[in-house]
Amino acid sequence: MYDSKKYTIRIGEFKLPAKIFDLKLFDVASHIVITAHDETGAQIWEINGLATDKSGNRIPIGMPWDRTDTIKGYLDFVPQMGPLVQNQVSIVSGSPEEIETFKLRALRVIERVNENDLHYKIDTQNSNSFAGTILKAFGIPPQELLNSPKHKFEKPVPGFVTDLLDDSYYVSMESERGKSTDVGRFLHRESKSDLGKKLQCQDPSPSLLKSLMFRSPTSR
Repeated sequence: MYDSKKYTIRIGEFKLPAKIFDLKLFDVASHIVITAHDETGAQIWEINGLATDKSGNRIPIGMPWDRTDTIKGYLDFVPQMGPLVQNQVSIVSGSPEEIETFKLRALRVIERVNENDLHYKIDTQNSNSFAGTILKAFGIPPQELLNSPKHKFEKPVPGFVTDLLDDSYYVSMESERGKSTDVGRFLHRESKSDLGKKLQCQDPSPSLLKSLMFRSPTSR
């Protein structure tokens, strides 16, 4: 049952088909999708990192031999891959105002990454790298998520720990919001009773982020 006062941000896996264009992927990897949901569970926005061709068109996967393909970030209010994801879990829970601060933070990351015109690399600089960069900006280190006993990806997520921004960007963000929450230790807590504890951190927006949660949306 959903908490009527809480909005959530979730991650889920879109399992890549066995073949895209002439590339045989053999169903061995997942594309990470970040979605936000209202108190009823309805999706309100979605974030994806996607290969983009030289004309600015989103494409299913970048061609390794085409150096004009780049990795770009997109935030959509109409569901794209969100309804198709599997293994979805909540990583952030809060009021609508608090979730809005995360959206604004994500938009800043999207703008910074997109202006860099980074070359798409199928294994190390890709859609999962973009998702990992967004999560790092949220205060959730991708490697900590991979190590967490609270969640396991069902398929490999290549590129997830590749950061598309340099450390100076996060230093600037950190100075704006003050001391951040140590999400890594929280993700490693074993006791189920710890799931309800709130982690406090400061935020540059008028709203104060009250909790970073990590639990299945169906386990409430």
